[in-house]
Amino acid sequence: MQTELLITGVFNPLPPKPGVVGIDLGTTYSVIALFHNGSVEVVPDKQGRNLTPSVVAFRNQEVLVGYEAREYGKLHPRSVIFDAKRYIGHRFNEETVQHDRKLVPFDVVDVNGSAFIQVEVGKEKRVMSPEAVGAHVLRKMKKQVENYIGRPVLKAVLAVPADFTEEQRNATIEAGRQAGLDVLRIISEPTAAALAYGLQQMPAANILVYDFGGGTLDVSLLRLEGGVFEVVAACGDEHLGGEDFNGELLEYLLAEFKEQSGLSAIENSAAVDMLRHEVEQAKISLSSSSEATIAIHNFFQGREYRRTLSRVEAEKIWGTLFHRAIWPVEQVLQLSGYERHEVDQIVLVGGTTRVPHIRQMMRDFFSKEPNWEVDPDQAVAWGTAVQAGILTDAKGIKVHNEGMGEALRAVGGEGGPEGDGDDSRDLALLAH
Repeated sequence: MQTELLITGVFNPLPPKPGVVGIDLGTTYSVIALFHNGSVEVVPDKQGRNLTPSVVAFRNQEVLVGYEAREYGKLHPRSVIFDAKRYIGHRFNEETVQHDRKLVPFDVVDVNGSAFIQVEVGKEKRVMSPEAVGAHVLRKMKKQVENYIGRPVLKAVLAVPADFTEEQRNATIEAGRQAGLDVLRIISEPTAAALAYGLQQMPAANILVYDFGGGTLDVSLLRLEGGVFEVVAACGDEHLGGEDFNGELLEYLLAEFKEQSGLSAIENSAAVDMLRHEVEQAKISLSSSSEATIAIHNFFQGREYRRTLSRVEAEKIWGTLFHRAIWPVEQVLQLSGYERHEVDQIVLVGGTTRVPHIRQMMRDFFSKEPNWEVDPDQAVAWGTAVQAGILTDAKGIKVHNEGMGEALRAVGGEGGPEGDGDDSRDLALLAH
């Protein structure tokens, strides 16, 4: 299991250098945050957007990243890469790789036993590692912050899922290195989320982190005691996320349109793309409203599409997904041996936790109110930025527990990102 030590103490009031960041390199979206002047700031792009799609595309010799890559991929699907995080640090012959490679337009190929990605660039084929793809995303985000603060960014803390293996963690560090970043520390995403809520200030607690993003669901149970975060159990669904909610609703509405009009729009990519976009907007609207209207002027064969969708109706359509979404919670409790009433804090992370029924499910399951005040899309990046800020001023940390100081030195010093196998300790230096 993953154990993360918290070195508590008095933080030097001098602000750390602003050239250090925390990054959540997500499956579908990535977020970067900066710790300076004693606070965290999520850094937007030039258009004011805090989320960057983890998408890379190749247009001749030009590399596109983010929203631009996603748009280019609509017309050139064989030249775009997404969900690269699913392959990082994996062997080609693994069952999950063989399953996932059938679901994407690019090719996943075997390079010395590792899973690499192959795309078409013009008339040529280009092969690259998943960490090289991640490096393109990190490089863009690095530049985003540099433009924002007007100085170079050289150091970063990166977050990874709690169940990432040593190989996956090292591959993530390599992605950072290729992007020109010195990775000060790799910490687990649930620990980062706990830091975002300041839960490290509790003397002891059992914390369940429910991380429901665009492509995956990760549930972790953390035990915080004596300055140590221990991942007691972790479970998830690598093929359940916000995109699946979009897909379920899209499939339902296309079938309904065919039944009502006698026309099948499912083979028309333009019509499907228009409806997919409207479905996502409707899902977002239903998080705060009881109804959403989908309207497309020229949808298919000159027909207009107009449909009012209620939250209650959408929740019925998503019923199977909700059932899948609670299963990892039950599994984590079973694996840990904990009862529901023994969980002290529930932290909701990831954009899909904005769906009201998800929050209600967690509220009903544990009979207590979950934490979701921090923007769920930004919580992990927020926590990594807190860690980054403290690490840059580590001399301001007074170690009260000498045993922890010895553990810190034993794992390789205050800056090293390396672990030592499945029992590795990722040190989280914190200030109260």
